[in-house]
Amino acid sequence: MTLTLAEGAAVAVSDLLELGGDGRNVLTQSTDLSHADWNVSVGTGTMSVALGTGYKAGTNRSAQVTDSDGLFVPFHIVGNAGDYANTTVTVSGWFQPVSGCTNLGLTLRNISGANTETVRHSAPTGTAWEFLSVTTVFGAIADQIYMAFGNDDALNPGAVWNVQDFQVEVGSKATSYVPTTDGSTPLQTLLTSIQAEFVDGITLTAPSEWKLGEYDLESVVEWPCGYVLVDSLDASMFGLSGAGKGSTINNARVTVGVMDKTLPSEAAAAKRRMYRLLRGTLEALMDAQSPSPLTSLNGWVIGGATPQFIFTPSIATGSSMFVDGRLELTMTHTESR
Repeated sequence: MTLTLAEGAAVAVSDLLELGGDGRNVLTQSTDLSHADWNVSVGTGTMSVALGTGYKAGTNRSAQVTDSDGLFVPFHIVGNAGDYANTTVTVSGWFQPVSGCTNLGLTLRNISGANTETVRHSAPTGTAWEFLSVTTVFGAIADQIYMAFGNDDALNPGAVWNVQDFQVEVGSKATSYVPTTDGSTPLQTLLTSIQAEFVDGITLTAPSEWKLGEYDLESVVEWPCGYVLVDSLDASMFGLSGAGKGSTINNARVTVGVMDKTLPSEAAAAKRRMYRLLRGTLEALMDAQSPSPLTSLNGWVIGGATPQFIFTPSIATGSSMFVDGRLELTMTHTESR
């Protein structure tokens, strides 16, 4: 088993299942900077809302900022009083220096100005896109999210940079960009629904992490733990000449599994829990590709062989028992040139 084949499918599945919080970007003005909720704390400058070329080839979702006096700091406040008290929040976005940048970065803090966290673009004098992500744990008195970005260099007026796909998530990890109202359903929401169908008291908690590849499984910090493996890939080539040359239809055999640790006395309940976790996982994948199969999951769709639920024998060691279950899927992707 390896991740090097059909890595795109494995990463797409992992990103979908790791959606944190309510599974959406809670910042509702995410694709440009035109909304009145985007403000400027000090300085003068402009924010162009004519969307420009994005960080992915063929996309057109970036907005451009021009700092006229070296003090221009656009900011946004998210939430109401108390919404994010005692909460871990991650803010992320894509940044591209265009010209004159020396100290481009993203800052996150609560409305009172405490808990400041800042991340800087690693090469502000260049022109490469870079993904910046900031995570902080707000305390009991924190009530709103205050995020700001800028070049932060009063001695260097005239800096220009592009911004794309701002995202605010409740959780400690930034997922791949999930547009607001994308229609996806987070795994934990599905598991909570499944749990309500039964009266046996078995709780369902989505894995907080989905490992990619078998070597990533050598260290498990929190149970249950999810994993995504790619067993093999069949690539059916189109003609080497004429229309469509170099195009392929890829069929990857993808394993999506969950491992859990419990007491030997809870073995029966652990098996039931495992089945329900995998059921919710399959439903999340199905929901993701139902609105637009060609754009969800990075273009990978579940097809070919019927998905299989596989449960391996439990392993007991000392006072612990380990259970494992997995979905065997065939995922298909067409690449046209």
